[in-house]
Amino acid sequence: MRARYKIAVWLIPLYIITWVGGYYGHSATLKRETEIRYENAKKADLEYAALAAKEGAKPLRPQVSKNGPISKVEWCVPVLPGILIADSYYVVGPLYGRGGVKIVVYYGFGSWASEPIWGWIT
Repeated sequence: MRARYKIAVWLIPLYIITWVGGYYGHSATLKRETEIRYENAKKADLEYAALAAKEGAKPLRPQVSKNGPISKVEWCVPVLPGILIADSYYVVGPLYGRGGVKIVVYYGFGSWASEPIWGWIT
């Protein structure tokens, strides 16, 4: 009985730290990556518009949204200390986004997320 108590005393806080820290770590990483994608797509839109104007063609459909990028972690659940399953997504523009269920590794000062196990791409 004493061994179970010791294990619970250590495991429960690890799961709570994983849950809270992993959520915020994955959310911050996703937001940072989405902002980089948004800035790169914005530059590409300007280059394509300038090229279309130079050639006298109709500009291509823009890649970026006028309202800015969106990223969100819908939910996450710890499966092991430091490992979560999370449903998250990002949207940069009308046809530029991706989301789904991922495996997230939280290592205290950051996180790493796998490609979606299942999800969607626009």
